[in-house]
Amino acid sequence: LDTVPNLSELVLDSCYCVDLVSNSTIVALHRLPKLNKLSLARLNLTAASVERILSDKGLRSRLLYLDLSHNRELHSFSGADMRELSRLYLRDTNLQSLQQLDFDEGLAELDLSANKIATEVTFWFYCGRVDLSHNRLASFFITEFLMYDAWSIDLSFNQLTAVHMEPQHTRFTALNYLNLSQNWLQFLDEKFFVDASKDSFNMFSELLELDLSANRIGSVAPHA
Repeated sequence: LDTVPNLSELVLDSCYCVDLVSNSTIVALHRLPKLNKLSLARLNLTAASVERILSDKGLRSRLLYLDLSHNRELHSFSGADMRELSRLYLRDTNLQSLQQLDFDEGLAELDLSANKIATEVTFWFYCGRVDLSHNRLASFFITEFLMYDAWSIDLSFNQLTAVHMEPQHTRFTALNYLNLSQNWLQFLDEKFFVDASKDSFNMFSELLELDLSANRIGSVAPHA
């Protein structure tokens, strides 16, 4: 790595020939001043090993893209001090909650699919595209952070019986894609569609695709 000091993107997916947590490898990674895209999928990494790899403050602060997918021993992840990160992929990493995910500047894309997330999810950071498919969610809150920024939310293949919104917020400005397929939804409440502030039904005025297939819906509110 010392021979490519201008490297900005490094992909080491399934590269078992490299000991990523050795001191020499970590030092070499930290000596790449322009590295801002890092893909470390399918490497059997743990949370502790990821913390070692990302222990350099300079690397953490400039990363734009990080893929840790299919590291099934990861279980948790902390995004502290990752101010420039815009795309984070944690698919199939055995995550069980989002308690340690916090990003002051928000994310353009967040993939949390194929995990074991069952606890109620509330986002406290902005995110453009959210993939929470193939988890164990029973309910989901669409918060103000998602409302004004999210253009795509995938909640398919969960155990959702309800999708809630913060009551003081009633209008989406960006959402184009909402996937609620393969859940346990039995009905759609009129409150889910009404823009109470204007007494109209255009809260999802920018929505282009809504997938409700393979649910248990027996009724739909008349104004939905």
